[in-house]
Amino acid sequence: MKVKISKYNYKKCVDFANKQLKTSADLYAYRGEAKKEKMVYDIIVGKLAELAVTKYLKCSKPDFTIYERKKKSYSADLRLGNLRIHVKGQSEESVSRYGHSWLFQRTDGIVRKATPYDVIILTEVSVRKLEVRILKLIRAREITKWGECKVPSYRHSKVALYLKEIEDGYDH
Repeated sequence: MKVKISKYNYKKCVDFANKQLKTSADLYAYRGEAKKEKMVYDIIVGKLAELAVTKYLKCSKPDFTIYERKKKSYSADLRLGNLRIHVKGQSEESVSRYGHSWLFQRTDGIVRKATPYDVIILTEVSVRKLEVRILKLIRAREITKWGECKVPSYRHSKVALYLKEIEDGYDH
């Protein structure tokens, strides 16, 4: 399923990413990312993915609040009834380098102790086309295999979810 994103919403994501970086650069650096441009791009990709899922599911809207580092959380990105929706966006550039894969913090509750209400939606984001492909919806509890990150600097704090590991039976 492909969802188009408006230029207005793209600009909103860029503005958010630049503001967010001011409160989060040290956190992203700790997690293994050194380049500020990459940090901003990743935030944009994530928000574009959230906007697409909101449009697709007609659920709660993405949060564009800028939080201080100590107030950030692993709470769900979106909600639909009792479901807690965790949106994962991967840029098309990242897909061409690493294949379809998404990173999660090792300490994230959906990695360690997901509830029956935690749902993950995996997406591929084309910033160039302002388009998001919704690839898979999966209950977090159904994930039995978390992989190692292909990027060594992320391994201390992140695990990876590879699409090829979960392809059977969970397509949406």
